[in-house]
Parts: sequence; structure tokens; C-alpha cells
Amino acid sequence: MLVSVPCTLLHTLPLLLLLLLLLLLLLQLLHHSFAYEGLDPPQGAADTLELLLRAAAPIHPSSSRASPTSETAAAAAAAAAAAASAAVARTQERTPVARALPAAAAAAAAAAAAAEAASEAAADTATMPPTPAAAAAAANSVRLGMQEKQQQQQQQQKQQQPDGAEQQQQGNMQQQQQQQKQQQLQTDFLSLLLQSSATSRRRSTASRQQQQQQQQQQQQQQEGGLRLLGPFEL
Repeated sequence: MLVSVPCTLLHTLPLLLLLLLLLLLLLQLLHHSFAYEGLDPPQGAADTLELLLRAAAPIHPSSSRASPTSETAAAAAAAAAAAASAAVARTQERTPVARALPAAAAAAAAAAAAAEAASEAAADTATMPPTPAAAAAAANSVRLGMQEKQQQQQQQQKQQQPDGAEQQQQGNMQQQQQQQKQQQLQTDFLSLLLQSSATSRRRSTASRQQQQQQQQQQQQQQEGGLRLLGPFEL
């Protein structure tokens, strides 16, 4: 029982580090998104946080009961999502009223979905870890989701801009290309982090299985010794 606690902590530590990284990425995206005039920064940052947390969650559902450390990780995930939602709310105070209302609703929904995805990820840490192919697929899904959001935002900007705003549109395109490069680096780093987390989870799972086998062998040996001592005592 005492040996399983450090293994569970070691198993949950990559998830907590990943949540801290996601919170830092959210703050960075909030800082860079103010460079766009026709872009809604709180909604884009909240959607990015939701995509990253859903990509970090395991693919296969778990039927086992969550451990106390998994519940602690779920609470930390919910706290990180709440802190991100509070940061989004503070940035919305500086936006116009016409844009703040839909952005607040979208940010609240995205924060709730992010907290739910983080709780599911923390509860499923005891299952079989994802393979490197699954980690690459998760990073690819994040990348595709970001590209889709950017395309929608570009179309909205084109519809809202007047006819004589070509220079402003070119400047926005250059800034968006720079942000795409930054997001590419961030998703690549996320993929590497998921792969390293999968490797550490496989190692902890193998060590836990080995300990269980040793305990079963010891129990079988003890039961065999009791059966041999029975006739002599009689």
C-alpha cells in the first residue's frame, strides 16, 4: 500500500506539469491576441485552452475508480481552468461592451469544458498510457483546431473591414503568420511533452505490474507453507 503511493504520485506529476504549461500558454496567447483589431482575444484564448486540455486527455475511457492523487490532480486542473477564466474575465474589462458580452459567454463555456476535460484526464491517469502515435495525433488535432479557428476569424475580419482597408489587412496577415509560427512551436513542444509523459507512464505501469506479481507470488508461497504445516500440527 505504501509502495503504490509514490508510483501514483510519479504517475500524476506529468499531468500537473502539463496543466501549468497550458496556463502559461493561455496567458501568452492573451498577450499576443491584442495585436489584432478585428479578433476577439478572450474567445480565441479560451478555445485554445479547451483544445489543449482535450488533446492531453487519454483517448480510451477508464472504468476504474479514481485514486486520491487523481482527485487532487482533477482539483488542480479545475483550479487552473478557473484561474484561466478569471484572467479572461479581467481582459474583457478592457474590451468594448458590444464585444465583451459574446466573448464572456464563449469564455465561460470554454472554461467549463476545459475543467471537465481536465477532470477526465486526471481521473484516467491509471489507465494504459497513450502511445507516441496517439500523442502525435493529439498534437495534430490541436493544430487543425487552431487553423480552423484562425480561418473563421480571418473570414469575419474580411466581412467587417471596409473597402479601403487593404494595408491594414496586410499588416494583420503578417501578424497572423507570426502567431501561426509561434503556435506551431507550442504544439510541437506539446507533442514532445505528451510523448515523454507516455514513456514515464509505461515505466510506472510496468513497475506496478511487477510489484503485483511479486505480491501474488509471496501470497501463494505463504498459503503453500500453511498447507504443509497443517498435517504436522495435527
